[in-house]
Amino acid sequence: MLGGLGGAVAEWVAEHAPCRVVRHGVQDEFGESGEPAELYAKHGLDAAGIVAKAQQILS
Repeated sequence: MLGGLGGAVAEWVAEHAPCRVVRHGVQDEFGESGEPAELYAKHGLDAAGIVAKAQQILS
């Protein structure tokens, strides 16, 4: 998770609305193929994965 839109948002938040930022996304894997739903689930980017990450952060 380097650069991109998430990096730009994190920079803006750091300057304008400082708060805790947790990055959640694909961990530097490239060239992977498969069904979109399977890839989202593998990387925790489906609804269940996002809920699980939010619960982990809030607990």
